[in-house]
Amino acid sequence: EGITCWPVVEIVHPAAGITADDSADAARHRLRLLVDGEPDVAERLASLTGLSDSSYPLSELFWAVRRLLALLGASRTVVVQIDDAHWAEPTLAELVAHLAEADDAPVMVVLSARPELRERHGELLDGAGEAVDLEPLSAADANRVIANVLGDDGLPVGATVTYTWSKT
Repeated sequence: EGITCWPVVEIVHPAAGITADDSADAARHRLRLLVDGEPDVAERLASLTGLSDSSYPLSELFWAVRRLLALLGASRTVVVQIDDAHWAEPTLAELVAHLAEADDAPVMVVLSARPELRERHGELLDGAGEAVDLEPLSAADANRVIANVLGDDGLPVGATVTYTWSKT
């Protein structure tokens, strides 16, 4: 429950300095500080991220996210990465499409997804700057990744690695 826009929470909380120890009041205060001078943005973001019981039309919530990214993008480069986009609920997919259409929010949206993204949310790829299809790693490349992660010792003695890949 409440995970449809979890990627927005993952953007808003760190940007505002909101921690798990913050009360809802403290979190809303940090959010207001983040979007200083734009209370409408803060109110809608609080609603979207579960910090408020207020409700707003989806279009206003999308506007608030785009406005936040525009504010953040005024002082730094903003890259939003959403992993496992193939599992995105339709509302999140609509938000991502809305962000991709915006020319007032200097943001790059990067989606990582399985091939099912085309079936579930092909509209996200319409107008995409670039879509890169990656093939599975070869056994040698997978072993190189394992060695880089585990260091010189590699896998424990007796461990086996099985590589499988399915495009279904």
